[in-house]
Amino acid sequence: MSTILVRFIIIKGNTMNVTFTCKYNIGEYVYHATPESDKGLIIDIHYSAIKGVKYEVVFGRLGNDNVYCYEHELSKEKSF
Repeated sequence: MSTILVRFIIIKGNTMNVTFTCKYNIGEYVYHATPESDKGLIIDIHYSAIKGVKYEVVFGRLGNDNVYCYEHELSKEKSF
């Protein structure tokens, strides 16, 4: 787990700091919740104040299949 600080600039220089905790880190290998999932590598983490944390994951051997996933869609172990 990692903690990330996000700074929002609201209006005319006013700022708001938000801290959130991620279940996974950039560089970790994960699987999608579907049984046929290949191993994926987390390459980026996105935060939305409305939707929460989203991970950009590359699946497949060629690394050309980027997918955005929420925490509940990912696992460190392959599901069968």
